[in-house]
Amino acid sequence: KITIIALACALATSCLSSLEGLDQSPLDKVSESTFFKDASQLETYTNYLYQLTFTGPFCTETNDLLLAKSPGTRMRGGSLRTTPSSGGGWDWNPLARINALLDHLGNCDDQNTRILYEAYGRFFRAYFYYYKVRDFGDVPFYDHELGVSENDQLYKARDSRDYIMEKMLADVDFAIANLPSEKDLYHVTKWTAMAFKSRFCLFEGTWRKYHGNTSLSSGEAYEHDADYYLKLAADVSADFMEHSPYSLVNTGHPEIDYTHVFNQPVCPDQEVILAKSYSITLEVSHFATYDTFGTSSANSFSKKFVDAFLMADGTRFTDKAVWGSMG
Repeated sequence: KITIIALACALATSCLSSLEGLDQSPLDKVSESTFFKDASQLETYTNYLYQLTFTGPFCTETNDLLLAKSPGTRMRGGSLRTTPSSGGGWDWNPLARINALLDHLGNCDDQNTRILYEAYGRFFRAYFYYYKVRDFGDVPFYDHELGVSENDQLYKARDSRDYIMEKMLADVDFAIANLPSEKDLYHVTKWTAMAFKSRFCLFEGTWRKYHGNTSLSSGEAYEHDADYYLKLAADVSADFMEHSPYSLVNTGHPEIDYTHVFNQPVCPDQEVILAKSYSITLEVSHFATYDTFGTSSANSFSKKFVDAFLMADGTRFTDKAVWGSMG
């Protein structure tokens, strides 16, 4: 009996040792348990979020400022505007990547680094939800990466617009408080977050002003009306103008200053808050010229867009008595 018991114990120990050997992190790729541990790894991961989040195109024919030879279905409206079986902006992969960053910040021991990259992650999450609310209204809000046991959450009901906007405000305010305040042309900063807050609060306030302060999906009154968001937009804009290190480009030649902002190999960081770096050497290029002149469905700015520009002396073109009849 003693011999049998000893043999059984030896076999059990051997099996446990084998199982422990199998419970190892993969050696051919990074895993969530071994990544996100220092500033270098967090920066590498966050750089990927720029690519996922700022996808563009930022000028499209879905508004009345840019027109194509063949207008899109949104502009043509009616029965032509249908929900596609896939695509159409219903992509949630960027949010999963953003929440993965936020969920695993605990892997990093340095508190200051954790706070900094939480600020980056929360900025990107607010930015992500801005476009979801803009295009779809009420949508489900997820504040963490879903696990395999949470598949049912993929089909949960939409959260209210009020709820999502409050979450966005909390995220962007955290970003403003904790992102760097130094200029950085190619990375998100405190000033990027402030400019973004101004933008989405202006959008939301204007939307509620012209669509009413009642939810279209539930029929219930919103907790905050249009004036609430318009005031937030005005306040953060005033703060930005008073305290930010940015100003309009002024070389003493106003006749060329405006063009100067847009025709330089490197954006002037005096006026531009966030830009993408293009390189002929690395073959990283934009499609502005191609989309305007090089395709069969070339895009052009509308008269409404051109009329919105100021005259050389700073006055509005639309103040001219005959502006509406001018070609």
